Amino acid sequence: MGQEILEYQQTYNLAIANLRKNEDVLAILVFGSMVSGDLWEKSDIDFFVIMKKWQPGMTNVHSDDLGKPVHCKFLSKREFMKSKGFDLKGSFLHRLFASSRLVYCKDKDIEDRFNNGRGYGNQSRRIWTLAYVGKVIKGTDSVRKSLNNGNELAAYVTLMDTMNWYAMVLINDGGYMVSKDNINIAAELFTEYRDRFKNLVTGGDLHNRIVDTLHWILDEMDRDLRHLTDILYQYLSEKEEPLSANDIQSDPLFFPYHVEVEAILSLLYEKRLLKRSQREYKGSSETSLIRENVYCI
Repeated sequence: MGQEILEYQQTYNLAIANLRKNEDVLAILVFGSMVSGDLWEKSDIDFFVIMKKWQPGMTNVHSDDLGKPVHCKFLSKREFMKSKGFDLKGSFLHRLFASSRLVYCKDKDIEDRFNNGRGYGNQSRRIWTLAYVGKVIKGTDSVRKSLNNGNELAAYVTLMDTMNWYAMVLINDGGYMVSKDNINIAAELFTEYRDRFKNLVTGGDLHNRIVDTLHWILDEMDRDLRHLTDILYQYLSEKEEPLSANDIQSDPLFFPYHVEVEAILSLLYEKRLLKRSQREYKGSSETSLIRENVYCI
């Protein structure tokens, strides 16, 4: 692997040198394996390349011209400065940005945005934890449905996805950054998670492995539910009237995160952490269409 790393370094240096020759290139950020160090023989060398001239969106370009695979995300300065994807703390694009390294820059605005925009505030972290909790709740419901229908393979596949979402809950709540390798990271950080995951994927009766792992996730969620949903609980405590899932999801505080609000509210009610009632929903009609669930502390 030593020779492989040397070849990657040579391609990396050549790519940067070639890009810097272009007057339209304002900045180059490297991210991915070249930063994290987890290179293997098919790794890409990943760059954000910020251009002077405006072009809409972001263009992905792949090249093997310099020996090793290079992947460039080209975007204009205007796109970089105004992109909400970089501002949504904890989003996929923000995580790439936060873990990147600025290797070339000749524009002060870009440099300032890079230095000031990579943080991950506590409020954003708590809302992302809430979003991941919602995915875990929906996942465990799907696993139980598949088991109820006698479809163990579907239950197993869904449970594997749910273990990934639960890994994201643990990682994010623990103050770490989620990534594409959440299961391995959670296994390194949390001994019980590692043991439960190993039990799920190795030996023994499949049905028992699924049920044991499912019950463990449900027990863990029950124990930590109040803490993991604290930002939602705090939000409701500040409201004078009961709110529906749609009311909460529509709030600018939560809207960008696509939280499974009703699933979370319903579980909090089931665990007697919230009160639930109903109110008339009219929509655009002058008369009631249905009585919707609303929740309060």
